[in-house]
Amino acid sequence: MNGYRTICATDVPELFEPLGLTRGFDHLVVRDDAEVLRLADLYRNQKLFLFIHFFDVHAPYLFSECPPTAEYNADYFSLMRDLYRMFGRTPTDTRPYTLWENLFQAIGRKRDYLFRLYVTGVSKFDRGRLRLFIEALKALNYLDQTLLVIFSDHGQGRCFYHDQDFFGHGGELFDDVLRVPLIIHAPGITPAVKEGLVSLVDIFPTIIKFVGVKWEPKMPIDGTSCDSEGRSTACAEVWVARKGGSMADDERGNPFVPLMEVRDNEWLLLQRCLRTREKKLVVMGKEEDFLDPREFELPEREFVRALYRKLLARFEDERGFRYYLKVLHRGIRREALVKEFLNSSEYRSRPRMYLYDLAADPGENHPRPVGNDLLNLVEGYSYLQEILALEAQAVVSEPIFGEQKRSVSQMFTGKSLPSDRVLLFKGLTEKEDRSIAVIRRAFALFGEDVGIAFTGGKDSTVLLHLVRRAFDGRVPFKVIHIDTTVKFPEVYAFRDRLKTEWNLDLRVFRNEEALKWIQIAQNREECCHQLKTEPLKDAIRTLGLKALLTGVRWDEQAARAQEEYFSERQDPPHTRVHPLLHFTEQDVWEYIRKYDIPYCSLYDKGYRSLGCQPCTKPAVTGGAERAGRAQDKEQVMQRLRQLGYF
Repeated sequence: MNGYRTICATDVPELFEPLGLTRGFDHLVVRDDAEVLRLADLYRNQKLFLFIHFFDVHAPYLFSECPPTAEYNADYFSLMRDLYRMFGRTPTDTRPYTLWENLFQAIGRKRDYLFRLYVTGVSKFDRGRLRLFIEALKALNYLDQTLLVIFSDHGQGRCFYHDQDFFGHGGELFDDVLRVPLIIHAPGITPAVKEGLVSLVDIFPTIIKFVGVKWEPKMPIDGTSCDSEGRSTACAEVWVARKGGSMADDERGNPFVPLMEVRDNEWLLLQRCLRTREKKLVVMGKEEDFLDPREFELPEREFVRALYRKLLARFEDERGFRYYLKVLHRGIRREALVKEFLNSSEYRSRPRMYLYDLAADPGENHPRPVGNDLLNLVEGYSYLQEILALEAQAVVSEPIFGEQKRSVSQMFTGKSLPSDRVLLFKGLTEKEDRSIAVIRRAFALFGEDVGIAFTGGKDSTVLLHLVRRAFDGRVPFKVIHIDTTVKFPEVYAFRDRLKTEWNLDLRVFRNEEALKWIQIAQNREECCHQLKTEPLKDAIRTLGLKALLTGVRWDEQAARAQEEYFSERQDPPHTRVHPLLHFTEQDVWEYIRKYDIPYCSLYDKGYRSLGCQPCTKPAVTGGAERAGRAQDKEQVMQRLRQLGYF
């Protein structure tokens, strides 16, 4: 973009990929400061945009995802041992996130416990990883010619109206959570502290203006450059998820957020606020929508949901939802139901639109309900009108990075997911991590419009297991089996067994027309094309797939040795995704043994690679993996792949 090389580096990619925030970057780097600095050095004489997301200051405090030294996290585990002893508890899991979560679920997330740990963690990050990273940039001569912006997405502190002692960030719009550091360093900027009100949305126009990029926005931009006198007001909002979902450890102790919880969750607007330098209006829910007569014309189920979500600012419970549907069926007027909700003890348990006088009440302990006096009413509704006016400007934008102009393989560069052969020589655990990252990246790009090619063989079985690991034991994609009708009975039996045991959404496709006339295995190229490639294309079209996951490997066959993780195809248009490219045959069997995965019984009878029954024999002693396949078909594999075979 504008001649810049771009790098996105993050400690927790699961927080960014479901929202498409990693798209368009030249490099995606995960938990690897050394690689970021290597790339920075590589592009030292070019224009470079680097976004780097450190997770150190987040809970668990004092723990770093990318420790700069071998002993950097020792103080964290020592602290946890002391705290467990202090509270008379025994740790049952020593992985960092689970260790933290188990303790504070048991003793409570109280300010007295957590505030000092939080401040200590901030200090450790400032003096440790951040300092070392800044010093490394300075050694590369970046600081004298670079715009450096340091900011956070949220703070820590009080975040619940009814619990002043709870210490965290995942609740309501208190200033403890909203106020974050914003530090801007650049040549020519005189060090100073500015007292004006700013917002994170001001960072983008500040960068654009400072570096002199000529860019005409195609949509309204809610932000002003930070070199101005500041803004008079700033807005914020917070949404809550129905399923929630807390961060956990993966099998290596790295932070893991199930993508399904982020991408496919149901979200509710909990609060909005408008802040001036001394005042803040907080609005619960969206009760102003009931001023619109169209709200009363919603279908019954949607209307009851709106009562809960817009008046009570929470998701409906199943019992109450069914009850109010029955009430509507009995003929009760909708206006009467609105009044019932407005008069309920839950609605009246706290103000729904209120002001804070931050100058007199910096701790936000004394909300002043709008409507209690005329001054509050006038001031509060003037602020609400500003919020509504801003919301009215919202538009659905095109992808900022112009993703449609770049091939997916171009987007998938960087050490985090390499396309070279170095992974062939790595350990199995690292290979598993990379495969799962490819699978999650495919989901981030294409959602559930992804199919998995399942042959019944060992490779596609391992692929299915990796998908299940990536999505908490389920397979969110359609599983496609191409049936030539002449596969081994053992393959069909294994396919059907796995469908039941792993709850697969299995779709079987076959070329019924070709089966009426083709001579099986007489012309193997034609046979494979008609009975495998054509029904595969039909599956992609019929199911509307944007991508297809396969279990092909670099070392398996010469025609597959040049494959990439993401490969775009045109007939029909879709992307082939190959998460197992870097696995070897030995890796596949080691993985199967490691996780005790079921596999087709033919492998115990001397077969190493499974095809159709007329074209497959047991392996030749000392031969290649596919030596038991019909070799005249193997010789035309490249041609078959050009026609759409995998």
